Amino acid sequence: MTSDRIIRCNSNARQYHKDMDGQFHQDGRLMDPVYNPSDRVTTKSPIIAAGLSMVIPGLGRVYAGRTVDGIYGFVMSALAINNGVNSIKKESILAPFYIGLAISIYGGEIYGAYRTTKYYQPIKD
Repeated sequence: MTSDRIIRCNSNARQYHKDMDGQFHQDGRLMDPVYNPSDRVTTKSPIIAAGLSMVIPGLGRVYAGRTVDGIYGFVMSALAINNGVNSIKKESILAPFYIGLAISIYGGEIYGAYRTTKYYQPIKD
């Protein structure tokens, strides 16, 4: 969930939040209020988004219309996976930690693609 939040609420995603009628504090921080999911509409499938992110991390967010978030998700996952692979090759004592971190971030990207497609779409007109 943490990696999803970091990717979803970066400074470059401000326009996405404006498009979905997001609310902001006076200092520019995003407010993430509780809302009724039936107020959101999407023609995209959250299951397909999650499946795409399983194949290539970040692709599910691109499918959901959030290209910048998809790029961040891909880069974050790629760095974590690369770090895990390198720690195995070097037979590092911290390899289990880096592998766990990579799996968590990869899983968070899949979860994030699902949530982005299901909940973070424009409001019905």
